[in-house]
Amino acid sequence: MKIKDIAFHDRPDQRLIKYGAGVLSDYELLAIVLGKVKDASILE
Repeated sequence: MKIKDIAFHDRPDQRLIKYGAGVLSDYELLAIVLGKVKDASILE
């Protein structure tokens, strides 16, 4: 399942904001980190 297929309010980044890191699985935290890295430009 892709992150884009998950309802907006159930996405890991939204759950992190609402509930904190303690409720997220390692996979969800990793998805957030990798998603932020993917969106960043390596030239900046």
